[in-house]
Parts: sequence; structure tokens; C-alpha cells
Amino acid sequence: MKKRGLMKLFAMALVLALVFEAFVSPVKGVKAAEQFGSTVSVKTKALKKAKANIAISLNGVSLTGKAFTVKGKVDGVKDTFVYVPAQELVALGGGQYTEKGKKVTISVDDAKITFKQKKNSYTITVKNEYGKKEKFTLKCGTAYKKDGQIYVPLQLIDYIAMFTDNMMDYELDTKAKTLDISVYPAGNMIVGGWSEPDTPDVPEELVNFFTYANEANKDDEQIIPVAVLEQQVVAGMNYKLLCRISNPSKNVSEVFAIVVIYVDLQGNVEVTSEEKTNIETNINGLPGGWSQFESAAFPPEYLAVFEGAISQLDGVSYKPVALVSQQVVNGINLCILCEATVVYPGAEPYYVFVYAYVNPLTQTGEITDFKRLDTGSQGSEVPVDDNNGTGNQDSGDDKGLKIPGSENAVEGVDYKQMSGNYYAVTSLAGLAKVCEMEELPNGEFKTNIAGIKNDIIIDVPIETLGYVEINDGAVVVIEKGGVLQASIDIAEGCQIIVKDGGKLQTTMGGELCVQNRGEIIIEKGGLMQSMFGGTINNFKEGKITIDGDFYCGCVNFDNSDHVWFVNQGTVSGKGKVSLYGRGMDGKVDLNVDYCMSEMKKMLGDNTKITVVFDDTIDF
Repeated sequence: MKKRGLMKLFAMALVLALVFEAFVSPVKGVKAAEQFGSTVSVKTKALKKAKANIAISLNGVSLTGKAFTVKGKVDGVKDTFVYVPAQELVALGGGQYTEKGKKVTISVDDAKITFKQKKNSYTITVKNEYGKKEKFTLKCGTAYKKDGQIYVPLQLIDYIAMFTDNMMDYELDTKAKTLDISVYPAGNMIVGGWSEPDTPDVPEELVNFFTYANEANKDDEQIIPVAVLEQQVVAGMNYKLLCRISNPSKNVSEVFAIVVIYVDLQGNVEVTSEEKTNIETNINGLPGGWSQFESAAFPPEYLAVFEGAISQLDGVSYKPVALVSQQVVNGINLCILCEATVVYPGAEPYYVFVYAYVNPLTQTGEITDFKRLDTGSQGSEVPVDDNNGTGNQDSGDDKGLKIPGSENAVEGVDYKQMSGNYYAVTSLAGLAKVCEMEELPNGEFKTNIAGIKNDIIIDVPIETLGYVEINDGAVVVIEKGGVLQASIDIAEGCQIIVKDGGKLQTTMGGELCVQNRGEIIIEKGGLMQSMFGGTINNFKEGKITIDGDFYCGCVNFDNSDHVWFVNQGTVSGKGKVSLYGRGMDGKVDLNVDYCMSEMKKMLGDNTKITVVFDDTIDF
């Protein structure tokens, strides 16, 4: 029979944590020891008869002492308890153990536990966050001397872990007579879930693992770890790593990838998954080229520069996760992995590479590019006529890429399947690359499109939660009835032209929003709209002409007003900008004058564009 202590101990730890938080409030220190938690009673007769025959391991290391189980009561209710040898367990866990007569003292970090054998009273002394000592009394089972060792209930070890900001899990197999105990830092840890590491630096044992593997496979795939993104405590540890992947035997560029590693309790390492991106690392180590940092930890001296540069972009918050690589030029180019979150409640974070230029003389920075860390889609299959895998090359027929759930099937499209649910569309009538079908709660589908390289015309609604690149000099024309709603990156030399009755808009809560380094032209009768959470960023190379309408969303969030537009380039035209929005309490409690002032400032003094606030626009 196996018994896991995870849920029981975790639930108790949460309750005790709340009690502990109340006890260490800043009102005043507790002079006398406070008792809390349930009272466990175990009779001396039962302890004397129990046989210590259960093998113990702590974090994979075997103890020489044995554990035993014993019957008792918790608040008068019968239960079974596990007893473990205190001295060896504490020593292996890095604590100090002293025994004077019948009195035992255990010290772990800032916590000290004192008790006497054959007594059901444990006093824990800890320092609260204000440096004051607090005392608590636990009655979790009588301490007892057996086979020359002091035995204590396993629950006491759980209390020690909790008071030292750790978490404990155990698995007891009564049939195999084994007890496996795991103690690990709590921090932001969710038991069984992924959490952020204390440092993004890759552990030495994993660096060595890849070094040996790469040496053994010189002519095959090479994996170089860059940073730890997340970790997960299991029976061992899972690590989610940002890595560089190349293959000397193939003529391919080195790209970034997400690699998951499992390390068991014995230290054995295994690659369990690998997902490549299409983002080239450009790392070559040559003079004037990009090189990887020795440490992935984001240095404090760059933080002020980064925050100054990123503050110019509104609507999305960026938290540096790791410093990936640098290029020394007339200054320094940096590649920074960030966790990005759209500024609205409930938004899910995602990873993005932020490229920045740092001027070492002025200690100022400038954001030069963004690339989302995306390992591809896991969407459902798309039924297509692909001519037995060779691709449809008959753009004049009535067949083509059918979008499930959509009345606006894209017909007459030349395309070729690239890999999985990823299609490169080659005809001018197509939508370039189509991927990642997503079924929404209402049963409808949204399709992600990316990589537009040809001139295309959109005259049907194209709404996607995905990411669209417009590059290679492409021109996208949105005609009457056409809608392009997505996270869009417009490269230099490319255009989006919104005709009368057409609409260009960001995704609500969009990720990279609309980033313009090319040109956006809103003709009379056309509409551009930044939805709630989706900013339109016009970079210094970008140009926007507004002769139609621009609906710009605003919001008051955390007592701060946000305008979903950032302009570093050129804006001209004779159209109208209509600001709209509200506070997060559902009311229009924005500082309207501030929002209008910010918009006028970004448009410039020479513009003939009218700026108004219109609370009738649907938020």
C-alpha cells in the first residue's frame, strides 16, 4: 500500500502558513509560546511496540536509520503516524542537532526547535520579518528514544520545512517498506507545477551533460543551454531550458529552442522534449558578432537603461528574464529574453526576445526589435486539397484552403504543406502562411496567419489570435468588408492600405500588437483600431497616414492611464483620432485631458488630424 503525503501536508501547510502570518503581524511580538495546529496523541506503549523497519531516503539519499508507523489520534480521531530518526534526518538536511540528557535542540536556518523525549511538546522559535523572535508550541506526537536514537513524528519535519520557507512531500509504501521524503524550496513553487527558478543560470550538471553529449555527437545535433526558464519538482526535477540548436551535418542556421530536461533523484539526466523556433541566434563568437553571455542573470547595471527604453512602449509590461547575447558595435546590442504581459486583468504572460541598443557613454538605451519565442502550433488538422502532398498549384479553381467553422473559406489558393499544420501559400490571392487553428468556447474557429510576402487583397474578415509578419516589400490592401485583426509586424518597405469600408485592428489583449516599421495608410472611410490591451507601435522608421478614422483605446488600470498607441515615427493626414475607453471599474473615469494631451503630443504640432474623446465607441 502506498501513501502519499502531498495533499494532506500541503493543505495543512497552507492552514499553518495563514496562522503563522497572523502571529508574525507587526502589532507586537509574542512573549509566551503560542500553541497552534491539531493535537496529536500517541501512547508510549504503542511507540515501544513499533518496529523500525521502513527504509528512508531524503531527496534520493538513503539513511541508515529506519522509520516506523504507529497508531494514534489527531484531535481525538484515530490515525496512523510516521516516526523518523531526528538526528540523521536533520544532519542530512543541513541542520544542527544537539542532545543534552533528555533535551534536544534542532537548528535549521533561523528556526530553533527544542523538545524532550517522551514529551508531546515542541517549541519552535523563529524570527519574523521584523527581526523579532516568535515562539510556537506544537503537539504533533510524543518524541521517543528507540534503538539509541530520538524518533520524532514526520509531521515535525514538515513544520520545520514550513518555518524555513521550504516545502515537504513524502511517499510511504507500507508493502515495500520504503519512505521517500522530498524537501525543496517553496518560494513561488506550486506543487506539481512549473515555477520560476531563483536564477536563470543553467546548473553545472546540465551544462556538463550537454558538453559531453555534444562531444559524443560532433556531426549530429548540437544543443547549447542558455537559460533556465522554469523548473518543476517531481520525483526529481524537470527543467525547461532556452537552448541553441544547430546541426553541423545539415546546412541550417542555429536557432533557439525550448528543451525540457528531467533529472532523477540519482542525478541521471534525460532530454524529454525539444521544440525549435524559427528565430536564428546569430551567435558566432566572432569579433563584431553576437556572443552568448557567461551568465544569463540580468545585470543590475542594465536595469535602469532597460526600463528607460521600454517605458516608451505602453500597453505591455516587460520583465527581463535572462540576458541572452550581446554584440559590441559602436555601443552594445543586447538580446534580452523577457516575460511580456499585456496590461489588463487576467492576461497570460508569454516570452519575447527584446533587442536593445545601449549607448555606454550616455547610459541610455533604445528598443530596436521584438521577436516572440514561439515554438509553433498545436492546432487541429485543416482539411485541404494538397494534390497528394505536392501542394495545390491551381489558383484558378474553386478549391483551396477551407477554414473549419468559417463561412469565408479562402478559395483558389496555391499552397504547399510545410510541416504539420503549417502551410505556405504561394499565390498572390492567398494569405501566405496559415497555421494554428484554434477552437473558441462558442464553437467557432480562429486561424493564425503569418509571413505575408506577396501583395494580397483582403475583402473578408480575417481574425486571428496569432502573429502576422508582412515582409519582403509586400503590400496588403484591406478593401470594403475586409478586416485584418491580429498581432502584426510590418517590416520596412511594406505597406498596409485600408480602403473605404476596410478595417485594421489589434487583437483584444493582443500580444505583440501592431508594430510598424513600414507604412500604414488609412484612406477616407477606412478604420484603424487599437483594441483593449492591443497597442499600435509606430517605430522611428514607421509612417502612418490617417485620412480616415483611428479609434484608439485607453484604460485606467492600477491608477494609471494607458493610451494604446506609441509613436516614434511619422504621422500625418487629415482624418480623426477618437479616443475611447474606461476605468477597470466599468466607468469612464479616465483622465480624459491627460489621454488627449498624450495623443496630441505623439501626433505632433504639424498634424491636421482631429483628436476627440468618444465614449460611445464599444470598449
